[in-house]
Amino acid sequence: MLASLLSVLIALGSSATGCAPELSVAATLPQDSTGTMHYAESLTIGIGDAAPLRMQAPPGAELLPLPGPCHRLGGRRFLLLGWSSSGGGMQSIQALVVAVRAGAVVRVDRLDYVSARTNAGLLVRRTGDGEVRLGVPEPGADPVHEPADWALEFGAAPRRHLSLAGLRALAFDVVEPAAGDTFYAPPLQAAPTPARVAWMAITPSGFSPVAAGG
Repeated sequence: MLASLLSVLIALGSSATGCAPELSVAATLPQDSTGTMHYAESLTIGIGDAAPLRMQAPPGAELLPLPGPCHRLGGRRFLLLGWSSSGGGMQSIQALVVAVRAGAVVRVDRLDYVSARTNAGLLVRRTGDGEVRLGVPEPGADPVHEPADWALEFGAAPRRHLSLAGLRALAFDVVEPAAGDTFYAPPLQAAPTPARVAWMAITPSGFSPVAAGG
């Protein structure tokens, strides 16, 4: 039942943002109960006739996301959003940039924002020139839930890792609502748009922080 519902949500999310039918996503879910943990065991991402990207996390590795909506970045490049939870009141929002290179789908970059579930989400904005940016919500005032587990990770090897202190040091802008803004806050999509975010640009090589006011 859950697998069927997930397939419907993926289809709706992709078609709503103009990615279908070129982009396809298939997720394999755990067969047994995982309690308050939520994740995919494997992901297969296809773009047209290119060889698909198959992702499977070995035991103890980073959790694969339950896939959500996607956004077209131009050419044969896409932004795929998703989420996972390791339990204990923490949640990870993930963003994958995938593209076709040499006839195969590849992962260009992956962004992981790990926070308390009450703060989990990413603001998606398409600028006037068609660029897609992600807004990382500003952490709440201390004390926060499980402060040692908060993190923002992005970039190709070596991955850039920001702790809660590093997150707080990012350049945050007041969110001025813009047409087409969407705040991705799974699984219930009930959270309000954050007051301040740190913007992340999507460059040809992946995610990059934007200076304040940029």
